Amino acid sequence: MKKRSKYNEETLRRYEEGLRFGVSCWLDAEEVEDLFQYYLENDQLSRAEQVYKHGLRLHPDDEYLPLLGIHLLLEHDKPREALDALDAKPMAEDFYWHYLRLGALADMERWEEAEQEGDSIILQEQDMPLETAVDVAHVFMDRDQLLLTLKYLKRAEAIEPSDEEVLLDTARCLGMLERNEEALVYAERLIDLQPYNATVWNLKASLLLALNRNEEALEAVDYALAIEPDNEMMIIGKIKVLTLLDRDEEALRLISETEREQPHMQQMCYSLRGDLLFWQQKYKEAEKVYRKGFDTEFFLSDSAMRYLECMMQLKQWRSAFRFGKRLLQVMGDDLLLLEKMSDTAYELNDMSTALQMLRRALRQQPDSTYLLLRYGSLQLDAGDTAAAYRAIHKAWRLMPEDKHTNIMMAFVCCLKKQYKAMHRYLKQACKQDPKALDTFLSLYPDAKNIIEP
Repeated sequence: MKKRSKYNEETLRRYEEGLRFGVSCWLDAEEVEDLFQYYLENDQLSRAEQVYKHGLRLHPDDEYLPLLGIHLLLEHDKPREALDALDAKPMAEDFYWHYLRLGALADMERWEEAEQEGDSIILQEQDMPLETAVDVAHVFMDRDQLLLTLKYLKRAEAIEPSDEEVLLDTARCLGMLERNEEALVYAERLIDLQPYNATVWNLKASLLLALNRNEEALEAVDYALAIEPDNEMMIIGKIKVLTLLDRDEEALRLISETEREQPHMQQMCYSLRGDLLFWQQKYKEAEKVYRKGFDTEFFLSDSAMRYLECMMQLKQWRSAFRFGKRLLQVMGDDLLLLEKMSDTAYELNDMSTALQMLRRALRQQPDSTYLLLRYGSLQLDAGDTAAAYRAIHKAWRLMPEDKHTNIMMAFVCCLKKQYKAMHRYLKQACKQDPKALDTFLSLYPDAKNIIEP
């Protein structure tokens, strides 16, 4: 959370010169607050802490400086301590106190109370109503509370309908809510105000893409590139739009042109060329291109997962497993990556690792019926019927009407010779799909002799 700073450059120069020469610089309390906010806005947390402590030494009895210490608690992810400190010393008339309290409640995900605090701030702060509404909106936007964000952006828009920051934030927020038609209206309003703003044209292009209006999206991204021809993200955006339009030759020409004119983008161009081949299901060619362009940054791109998928499609299981292990070091326990690693280990007959990867995935999504059924199936392959039953039964409890959970329960009950239960689950599955019995018999053909007519 950041309060807007009003620092004075002369004050900043004087204070930092004092630091360089080891001289204690006098600052009044307001200057301390302003420098504190300046350092936070510039991501210099240690400097903010330094000036706060300096201010306390100069003004030990100031009643407002302790709020800076509470702000630091929020910066250090200690919202509970911050809230306790704020409530221990109420300052009902102070905007900053309320703003910090809003941040603490939001960090603790106490959204109803946070909204009440936000409303109180809006009502209290009448001197700068537009800035206040935007600041409150950003508290919720930073925490992905998009509906609450939109509420306060609408307040800001009512105050100043042509404020460009508000229109841009509203368009992005609506886009994240997948209300793309509404978002597009705001993007058009922004273009009327800023016809030469490449970022706005690029936003319009992304919204048109989301609406499957790909030809219009290409036109919009072309406008953006006419304004900023060297913008890397917009070049990448145009290549992707061309690919969606099945204009692969044009996309390849643009990639080659970018390699020539933007040498620093060469690694990215390898990635884009590999992606193009991947979407064409030319896995062998894509794998070669990905391998050629491989570097550390590549690990951070979506193309890394496609490179892994290429190796899996080509049944290069050992190479895929080695690469996947390196990806895990960079990406952590990414759910999709863990699933692919489990599949790869299974193909290498490493059942222990295949199960371990799925356990790591289940720690993230313990109630995923899909993962539970996969885990149960692997346990069956490993010969642990009891562990398989526990996983499959948990999946069934989560979705007792689902065809797949009932088929798998019937299968595991059959293996355990619990035929009465097997028939019960099969009947439930057949209610959902008359072909469920055929699916079951494909899993266990020998069961045909014990199924009741």
